[in-house]
Amino acid sequence: MNRKTYVPIRAIGLILTLIMLVAAFTACVKTNEDGTLDLLHMDLTPYITLGDYRATPYELEVKKVTDEDVATAFDEFQMSLYSYEDYIEAPVSRPSMVNDYLQIRYVGRIDGTVVDESPESSPQYLLLANGNGYYDWINDALVGVRAGETVIAEGQLGEGENYGEYAGRTITYEITLVAIMGHYTFTEMTDEIVKEKTGYETAEAYRAALPTVLLDARKEQALSTVYKDAWEKAIEASTIHKYPKKQVDYYYNAFYGNYSYIAYQNGVSVDVVLSQYGVDKDKIRDMAEQSTAEDLFYYAVVQAEGLEVTDEEYAERVVGIAEGQQMSVQELEAEYGKEYIRDSMLYDEAILFVAHAANVNYIYVD
Repeated sequence: MNRKTYVPIRAIGLILTLIMLVAAFTACVKTNEDGTLDLLHMDLTPYITLGDYRATPYELEVKKVTDEDVATAFDEFQMSLYSYEDYIEAPVSRPSMVNDYLQIRYVGRIDGTVVDESPESSPQYLLLANGNGYYDWINDALVGVRAGETVIAEGQLGEGENYGEYAGRTITYEITLVAIMGHYTFTEMTDEIVKEKTGYETAEAYRAALPTVLLDARKEQALSTVYKDAWEKAIEASTIHKYPKKQVDYYYNAFYGNYSYIAYQNGVSVDVVLSQYGVDKDKIRDMAEQSTAEDLFYYAVVQAEGLEVTDEEYAERVVGIAEGQQMSVQELEAEYGKEYIRDSMLYDEAILFVAHAANVNYIYVD
């Protein structure tokens, strides 16, 4: 397989900032066909000695999980148990009912003066249900209304809700129901449904587990902020004994070729482009060695830790990658090749492993 020098895939899983230029993320090192080395299966000990990336210290702040957080998460899970019937293609003429999704226009007046109005260019939507962010007296007025009808809803604005001089005043809304967009049907939360969706035996077991689940998610989010830093520090902690010439030459030619192409497109010499970018051939060689160092570290970690992407994992993850690239799996594999995609997944696994192996001290804050 010909090696490609454009690489959007490796960044898909972790959304990382590029550590180097594009070619630093290339994969699928194969012998003979493109002149690169099969580092995955080579003995790398003559080239690199891994540092102790497990000793890299970090302190990460994590927000504590409160009872309110647990209650909110539980309610959100319950709200997620729904089906939705879309009425866009087949509009309904029936009166509105609770759990309808509505498009509305409105004008709010206090003592006859307009103080609140829906923008003409921005449609307003609401789910006709308790807790939708609107006052109950507004929701009540919108039940039993047909598309095209206008209703009056009158009530008192709250105190201390950024209403300024209008806080606590009575406001009259003239609300027009533009359309009933669809209808939500919410499913009763039973132990059977909870087990199907979460793996926990009962709803109470799921609720009891939420503090740990939420805290683990926050720790993971905090850790994701140091993926790139942990990776770079782990590379720096390693010792490069020498660089495999074929690998360095491959990267050098790839980098130099990019600058040559820019020069060709603009009708100037390569030296002019190199000067514009503030690089020279020695700098390109340094970049090639840096990219090779990352390759050596990456494959050395894979070998040392026995990391792999199984066929089952590949089949599961490739679907998400294809969706992210707005392609079918077949199109993605035709474009990049299965080996390249698998190596991209393995690269993500290596970054995750190094970050999780770091010596992280979590500090819990309010």
